[in-house]
Amino acid sequence: MQKILLAFITLVLISCKTNQMETEPRIALVSLGTIQQKSKLGQDLQLKTSQVNQEFEKARNSINERIQREANQIEKILPALSNEAKREKIKEFESKKLEAEKELSVIRDQLERFIQSERNAFIRSAKEAVAEIAKREKLNLVIDSDSVVYSEGIKDISEMVAEKLNQAKNNQAEISNEARNNNEN
Repeated sequence: MQKILLAFITLVLISCKTNQMETEPRIALVSLGTIQQKSKLGQDLQLKTSQVNQEFEKARNSINERIQREANQIEKILPALSNEAKREKIKEFESKKLEAEKELSVIRDQLERFIQSERNAFIRSAKEAVAEIAKREKLNLVIDSDSVVYSEGIKDISEMVAEKLNQAKNNQAEISNEARNNNEN
């Protein structure tokens, strides 16, 4: 009886140990910065962001030059004007300057919305790739490495995600090329 009881307890302990091992968390880290640097999609996002910033700078410079030209013209004619006409010209200039600032604000908002949309698409794609890799690697928790203060022996899957995004980007390019070729035929 004691042997049976001992065997039963041993089986229960082994079973518990096996269940514990199966439920231990499998954790990995991921860095969006690394993914952005190493994936074509992330590099495209950086390029688009740079282009949008350059576009905004051109628009701002153009608007500022226009306002400066207007200010220079007003300065030239102000001495010949009466006080009332001076006030009217200055008021008119301030109104034009305010309109230019509004125009610039609209341009900035449009460009920021575009970049935010592109960032969201990048993050969505990265999350999908993380989820696929997590399933494949049997991970049950993936943490943004920028939020981790200390980790030892935890796998970083950032490069795997970048590769996955590059594969998806290459597949998308191949599909686009095939569609273009089919349309030409």
